[in-house]
This record gives sequence, C-alpha cells and structure tokens, in this order.
Amino acid sequence: MATLTWIGGTGNWNVLTNWLNGIAPDSTTGADDVDISVGGGITTSHTTGNTVINNLNSTDAFTLSGGTLTANLVDVDNTFTLAGGVLIGATVDTAGGDVNFTNNSNNILDNVTFNGDINLDQSGSLVRLRNGTTFTGNVNASSNSARLWLEDAQTLDNTTINLTGSSSGIGLSGQGTYAVIFGANLQINLDGASSFIRDDQFFNQTGSVVNQGTITADGTVSLTSDRDINVDSFTNTGAIVAVSGVEFNLGGTGVGETFLNDTTGTITASGGSRIRLRGDWDNNGTITLQDTSILELEGSGNSTADLGTINQSNDSTVFIETVLDNTGDTLTLDANAGSYTLNGGTILGGTVDQSGGNFLN
Repeated sequence: MATLTWIGGTGNWNVLTNWLNGIAPDSTTGADDVDISVGGGITTSHTTGNTVINNLNSTDAFTLSGGTLTANLVDVDNTFTLAGGVLIGATVDTAGGDVNFTNNSNNILDNVTFNGDINLDQSGSLVRLRNGTTFTGNVNASSNSARLWLEDAQTLDNTTINLTGSSSGIGLSGQGTYAVIFGANLQINLDGASSFIRDDQFFNQTGSVVNQGTITADGTVSLTSDRDINVDSFTNTGAIVAVSGVEFNLGGTGVGETFLNDTTGTITASGGSRIRLRGDWDNNGTITLQDTSILELEGSGNSTADLGTINQSNDSTVFIETVLDNTGDTLTLDANAGSYTLNGGTILGGTVDQSGGNFLN
C-alpha cells in the first residue's frame, strides 16, 4: 500500500505530471491511498477511466465528472462535486465539506454509505442510488426539478425526504421488476409545486412501492399545481396526508396501474385539500375528509366494494367521476359516509340507501 500525492494545480486525474514522481494510482491493486492537499483553491477532476483505490483524502475541491471511482473511503474536506461519474463502494464523509450534485443523469452512487444529508440544491440536481446505497441524513430536494432516483429494490427508512423544489421528485429509474419500500419511520414531504413519486424515470420498468411511513402533501408553499403519486403498483399501509388546500393525485392512469389503500392505511385531507383516486384503485383502509376537503373518485373498473370506509365532515364533498359498478350491492349514504355527488360519473345498478339527511346529488 502506498500513499500517492497530488502536486499539480487545477487539473485532470489522468495526467501523470500532476502526481508526485509521476506515479498515479494503480487500479490493478486498488491498494493506494490518495492525498490531495495543495491548497490555493485548486480542483482535481476525475473525467474518464475506471479507477480503484483504497482511500481518498482531500482538503481541496474534487470533481467526479466521468468514469468510475471505486474506493473504501472518500473524505473531501472541501467541495466534492458529482457531475456525471459513478462512485462505487465508498463511505463518504461529509463532515468537513459540501457535496454537490449537478443535473447530470449519470450521477450514480453504487453501494455507497453516504454519511450526512443529500442536498439537491442546484437547478436540476440529480442522483441515482443503486446496489444498497444508504445515507444517514435527510434528503433535501430544494432546487427546481431536483430528482432522487432509485435504481433497484431497496428500503428507505429513518429519514426525511423534503421535496420543496418545483417539479422535484422521487423516481424509480432502474430496469426490470423491483419493489421499493418506504419504511415506517420515513417521512416524505411533497411541498413543492408538481412534486411527485413516479416510476419510468430513466428506464421503463415494472415498479412497485409500499408505503409504511407518512407522505404529506402541503399546499402552504405552493398551490399552483398538483402533487402526484404515479407508479405501476402503489400500496399504502401507512399514512397519506393532504393539508392546506393542496391537490393530490393518487394512482397512475396507465393500463394495469393500481393504487391500494390497504387495511392499515389512512388517507386524510384537511384545510380544503383535494384528493383524486385514479386508475384501478381500492380502499381497504380509511379515508377521512375534514373541513371543506374534496375526494374525487376517478379511474376505471371500480365498484362499490372498492370504496371501503370513507368518513367526511358536513362541509366536505365526494365526487363520483367514474362508472361505479353497484350491481347486486348497496351504496350506503349515512351519517359516516355523508352525501355523494355525481360529477360526470355513473352508478351502475344496485341500490342507493340514503339516510340521516344524506343524499346522492
């Protein structure tokens, strides 16, 4: 094992004259430590090639803009910029510096342990997580079109993901068929206009998401456009919350896309918020409408049995905007269910039982 020292100014990793004695890291062994501590505001850039080292320690800025860098430790006590390269296998120590993610779709963390927050704060900031990459802090997607892409099956838990930038989102971006689990202690905040959770973000795949945690859409920051959950298969066993007048679309609109609010799942709208159930939806849990909130039942292929438990206040509204198959069944509108309104929809067959001053309008 050797420690190789950078002696150049701002320059390229692959130029031998930038290294002491002209000796660059030997990727065949992967045993070399790298020290970059020239000072003077320089930046070292890794632009091409597949490099394998032991540890990278730098007090100067470092940019991974191309190729792959495999390491055990990356400790940059300055600015580390991921701008189109792939970092593999490393523990990233962010305590002494900043990590910037550019808007390059090739920004990949592969089997990385990222100690700290992932801050997606440049316009279009993007990072793809694959092969068991984990992070110990929160994700703050504060820039417009900031994206956190999930490449394969994984569980996100014990953290907060803040989607405050306009059109910021979480996306499934890998290939094939895989599932992502949002764990019980995960909080996702969709605060930015048009923020989302979607699939088919880089490659087309058959993706599914199970939410055991809490997803909150808040209209306080912006009411200019909807929030959106749109994946092939989405199951909620945790909590989905819409507050402060936000409009929140739940479920995809493509053929075969499903949205299930499972038995332990809750969906709550308050403060004049609007929730739309889209696609092939099924409510086995509880939907609660508070204040002047609205539930729109869109989708296709739905029946009365799919309604489950819907509780609403006197000032809330349920719109039926699809064909609801009530054949051989009874749609009960009572003190708990409240009144429903046909808004371009159809109730097919069966019986409508109206009681306690609740009606089908």
